[in-house]
Amino acid sequence: MIKAMKIKRLWSMLLATAMAFSIAVPTLATDDTGYNDVKATDWYASATKYMKDAGLMTGMDGGFNADGPFTRAQLATVLYRMAGSPTVIGEDSFSDTSPDAWYASAVTWAEQNNVVNGEYGKYNPENPTTQEQLVTMLWRDAGRPESAGTLREDTSEYAREAVRWASAEGILKTNAGYTFTPKAAASRAQIAVIVTQYLQLKNSGKSPVTTEKKALVVYFSAADNDGIDAVSSATVVAHEGKEYGAAQLAAKFVGDHTGADVSAIVTEQSYPAEYNAMADMAKAQRDNDERPALSSKIENLADYDTVFMAYPVWWYTVPMPIYSLLDEYDFSGKTIIPVITHEGSGDGGTLSVLRAEEPGATVLEDAFVSRFGAVPAQKADVESWLDGLAEYWK
Repeated sequence: MIKAMKIKRLWSMLLATAMAFSIAVPTLATDDTGYNDVKATDWYASATKYMKDAGLMTGMDGGFNADGPFTRAQLATVLYRMAGSPTVIGEDSFSDTSPDAWYASAVTWAEQNNVVNGEYGKYNPENPTTQEQLVTMLWRDAGRPESAGTLREDTSEYAREAVRWASAEGILKTNAGYTFTPKAAASRAQIAVIVTQYLQLKNSGKSPVTTEKKALVVYFSAADNDGIDAVSSATVVAHEGKEYGAAQLAAKFVGDHTGADVSAIVTEQSYPAEYNAMADMAKAQRDNDERPALSSKIENLADYDTVFMAYPVWWYTVPMPIYSLLDEYDFSGKTIIPVITHEGSGDGGTLSVLRAEEPGATVLEDAFVSRFGAVPAQKADVESWLDGLAEYWK
């Protein structure tokens, strides 16, 4: 009898361990799943409906194809939609992607925001997404929080922190329909379930994101606006074989080091391609106190504690699109950290402008200020400066 009880207890322990890395979502209360190949009793039914209703993931020809594969390009697109499909400036750095591809904006956004990495300079957009890659991308989206959760021993080194976090936060929940297998390709059903559980947890008030400061890098650079010819602009600099606006490159350095989201300020009206004409237009805007209309938007500004604001000094003040930004958004309660490029005017008194325009915000005196042409050589200086301000973004 005692032996039988021990065997039963051992079996219960083994079953619990085996289920520790399995996934579940609440059952669907209706037969209307939204797809002709998904039943309300399927373990992934609620998740597929949630993702469809949120506009994050859809099927084809009325079906969902739950067991089908899901590529890395498709996952980048889901993450990009989760962020609100923000305006993307520039291109990704991968050698196997195309700027004209349907996934171009998504992959560029994901790389710029440190959500995805490639391997040997490639992104492999058409490769199936593995389960540990999925969890790792969500972990990066959550801010790379530390965790002491349970770990599968067959998890790749790069994904270990992510899997610990997902396990501890309940994103990998128990269900007999699916067991987490790190290196295996994730099916469409598995993608839907894990992403749904991540979003539901995030929206429930028990956020999987750490309590660390959340930072945004917002920047204006003429090189980002249509009509600017990079060759003719005096504010354009070269870095690692690519051309950037000086403020754009400074913003990139900040985003790369802090892991902060990066958002470009883009105007509806383009600036002239020729530098002197651009300068004349900027002066006229300043003299007329114009507020150029913006085509770019900042998604979920309320989520950020700290805003790095990068811009060039134009005619001894901030560019007028910065005024437009400050008029359109309320930065009250946030810490603004200026990142300023110039051609001899220093900060141009622009810190006073920011304080006057946003009296409810804290504008740090410790701005990063650099001449246009010096920015490419100042990556290490930017990183050292940021480390000294870690309390504002970590």
